[in-house]
Amino acid sequence: MIACCLQTCDRYDLTLRTLETFAQHNDLSKFRLLHADDASTDQEQMLDLVKYYGFRTVFLSRERVGMRMVRWGLISAAVRRGADWIFLLENDIETLRPFPWELFEHVQKHPEVSCLRLYGRFKDAARTDPCLTTHKRRNHEPVRWRPFRDAPEAAQIGQIHWSAQPCVTNAQMLLRHHQTSEEPDGWTVRVKKNVVSHIGAERTPGRIM
Repeated sequence: MIACCLQTCDRYDLTLRTLETFAQHNDLSKFRLLHADDASTDQEQMLDLVKYYGFRTVFLSRERVGMRMVRWGLISAAVRRGADWIFLLENDIETLRPFPWELFEHVQKHPEVSCLRLYGRFKDAARTDPCLTTHKRRNHEPVRWRPFRDAPEAAQIGQIHWSAQPCVTNAQMLLRHHQTSEEPDGWTVRVKKNVVSHIGAERTPGRIM
């Protein structure tokens, strides 16, 4: 089971775009929809919005605690609810195409893979925000991506650091990562054609890491 974990902290308009496009391209009933909010100034309006799209709020702070604490609350809640995989969705992400279920099913057949990135060389649809080409937790050694064999769509496999940009990660490994900062074991697969695009260039005022 995949838990889609939505993080919000202000930016109502971007959150609306995030949810509109996610729902436009996907059957949301296929995900366990969980939500956490970090003291949005329009919190009640935000809660109404995510509830409309079927998300259950499982972590709520009235004072700003920071996105790492919020993410910890979401991941912990997802694991307690039996999630095998966690799809983190921050509130500045536009969905470009449906979730690649066939590719995900192929990934599940490979126990050496712990993460499926839903974006390729660039984080955004305009291809102006390139991803790192090095493993930042291994002295920035170059990442050697290679074709992911027999995949139902074009995809690549390599060893790279975990990123909070939209990806689907083994739940237990992600929980351990946030407990100990230990990098998730295993390989990462990434799509070649982006499923999502980062749309929030400006940081939330007063945001705490």
